[in-house]
Amino acid sequence: MSWISNYLSNTLVTGTDWADTITNYGIGNVTIFGGKGNDSIDNHNYNGNLFWYNYGDGYDTINGFTSNDVLKINGWSYSTMVSGNDFIVSVGSGSIRLKNAAQTTVHIVDQWGGLNTYSPSTLFYGTDTADLINISVANTTVFGYAGNDTIYNSNNGAQIYGGDGHDDIISSGNNVGISGGNGADSILSTGNNGLFIGNSGNDTIYVQGKNNTIDGGQNDDLIILETGSSKNLVAYANGGGKDKIIGFNSNSTLQIGDGNGTYSTTKSGANIIVTVGEGKISLMGAANLDTLNIQGSKKSTSDTLTITNSSSS
Repeated sequence: MSWISNYLSNTLVTGTDWADTITNYGIGNVTIFGGKGNDSIDNHNYNGNLFWYNYGDGYDTINGFTSNDVLKINGWSYSTMVSGNDFIVSVGSGSIRLKNAAQTTVHIVDQWGGLNTYSPSTLFYGTDTADLINISVANTTVFGYAGNDTIYNSNNGAQIYGGDGHDDIISSGNNVGISGGNGADSILSTGNNGLFIGNSGNDTIYVQGKNNTIDGGQNDDLIILETGSSKNLVAYANGGGKDKIIGFNSNSTLQIGDGNGTYSTTKSGANIIVTVGEGKISLMGAANLDTLNIQGSKKSTSDTLTITNSSSS
């Protein structure tokens, strides 16, 4: 095993036949050949470098691979796949894992000298363990699968499925769809025109945006409409558990079932309790509102609060 550091440009860095740790600080025209053994190479995101891999060189990992770098495969054909944030190139029984390169343009020269370019992936599959996934390309679809995943999205049009486990999903894009899946999930969105579904489990959904639709799903969910959010719709179906909504205001809408579900309301201190079958929704602080926007069929109660019933208007 060797620890090798390079500070030069326009040079060749060669590993040993053992598991090497190679660190590159050279900017441009550096050729790095790890050799045999399971090597770990850190490129520090420097551009314009060539990474050489021969058939039989083991299981290598490269950090900091950029869209201006090239991976050269020699002596065998290869296949590629995306796993979480990583781009994996398999060569025979060995492989090269390009860490956090799944949304990087990857250039590979094959054994015949042909240059193949792989565009950033817009489809990600997580694993059954705890994944960390960062979405940096618009209109990406992510399946987290099992495990307690953490998923970050900063682009528009993403579709995110957390899968099983207690997932944390944070999104700032618009027109985003998020489904937490099974387990107690946490969803946070600052975007607009999104659809956020908790599914089963005691979920927490934070929304700071407008024109979003939120559905906590089964079990007892907490929905927080942050300051600045407006014109958001919260959907609730019979059997949806005992949900709590914080920040519900006169610009918010609560939809019961498909908009024709039956509900009743009672006042409890500063809160309004909306009962739907065996379930209920607590609208925290909503007793101070002059008008509640609820889509559904309201049972007669002794409440004097004005209810705007969309289905009967």
